[in-house]
Amino acid sequence: MSQKIEVTFTGVESARRLQNAADAKRKIVRHTFDVQAGSIAPDLLLELDGPNPRTPNIRKKAAKQLKDSLIGADPSTVGAFHLAHAGVRGVVKSFKRVDDTTYKAVFETGSGTKSEDHGIANGLHTVAVIGEALKGGEIPPEQYVTFTLIENVPRTLVPYVGEGLNTNIQVAEESIINLGGAFEPFKDAIRGATYFDEIGWHENEPGEYDARDVFAILNALNVVLYPNEDKDRHPVESYEKQSRCIAAFHEEVRDKENNNENGSFEAMIPILRDALFLYDTIRSDARNRYLKAVPGGKPGRLAIMEARYGKDGNAMPDVWSFPFISDAKDDYERGTYRLAKGVTFAMLAAFRNFVQYDAKRNRMSWIGGFKAVRTAWEINGGDMMMAANDVSQAVNYNPNAVGKNRPLWRQLHQMISSYQLQIEAENLRNELAAMKAEANA
Repeated sequence: MSQKIEVTFTGVESARRLQNAADAKRKIVRHTFDVQAGSIAPDLLLELDGPNPRTPNIRKKAAKQLKDSLIGADPSTVGAFHLAHAGVRGVVKSFKRVDDTTYKAVFETGSGTKSEDHGIANGLHTVAVIGEALKGGEIPPEQYVTFTLIENVPRTLVPYVGEGLNTNIQVAEESIINLGGAFEPFKDAIRGATYFDEIGWHENEPGEYDARDVFAILNALNVVLYPNEDKDRHPVESYEKQSRCIAAFHEEVRDKENNNENGSFEAMIPILRDALFLYDTIRSDARNRYLKAVPGGKPGRLAIMEARYGKDGNAMPDVWSFPFISDAKDDYERGTYRLAKGVTFAMLAAFRNFVQYDAKRNRMSWIGGFKAVRTAWEINGGDMMMAANDVSQAVNYNPNAVGKNRPLWRQLHQMISSYQLQIEAENLRNELAAMKAEANA
């Protein structure tokens, strides 16, 4: 037996009625409008999942990224959520205006075939993420979501609309590579780590991170693709276009199959765990480094630091987790603040200065061991933070622009290069002093 469900939308803005010639023949009308994300009724909308073939999973990385965008983890993007995301599309029996800012949608369910029910055809993940964020009162009022509700769609077309909106035309490249087993050596290198399940290696596999993250981190430290001697070329795509990192690995996989040539990413497997550790170290410890360099400073207020704020305006404690520095621990290390992703990659890439490549063995390792790298971060991290903050001020406190700033990548790389030269000079002096003492003995 059919059932009619009414959903009222309040605070509607930019409402439009669309109908082309093909729509007119079927008497179909499309209604588009914007509403504040925090004003919708997510629980009610989630029940209207008839035409949507996918069940929302808010544990997926994409959903978590969507939530970060929604709650304004990057303050510079608040008010632009509706510009960056496709919004919500649904099929309705009717859509009527109540007053200038209030509209009522009627969904008819219980058709006997669930896929032919009216409801949300695309955007259930968005609705689910909004519902999750509403529980914590985390959605800024400036965040809008765009709805498109289609009226008078024939029942037989409802499944077609739902399937069409949810069809992936192209399988993610990392999924294709994974099918060939090329990821296996990398997976084996971290298989015993407690964070192993946090990395999804192919499309739709659960995990906080995915293959793109792993290869973006390796790419930032890849001295074959980005030699330290080339002072003007830096792996900015590790942040700017992570798909290029996967594409570069895929090209090396094909070269090995065709020409039996070993790839540079394969050479980085011995330092994979350390690379992940360094990434999380920089991101989690940046605040401490800044405080060491600027006693009495307020790193939590820097635009390049990320935090989530409660209704009281204070940063919510321990909202970020850092699995890569938590191996063999019962719980993940957590923090109230973390360094913005783009700035983290710019700093990470500077430590290419400590990576050396043995071409004969096709193997990369750390100059002086990984302990030397960690010491270099502890000593230089504060200066690196001040340099990044200077750029932040120059680009109107936009952390995304800071992460893409080529001069900053060059400056940070030069800072670690100069530090390393000082260490080498000091070691040489110590060796000469030892030789002189031995000769005089």
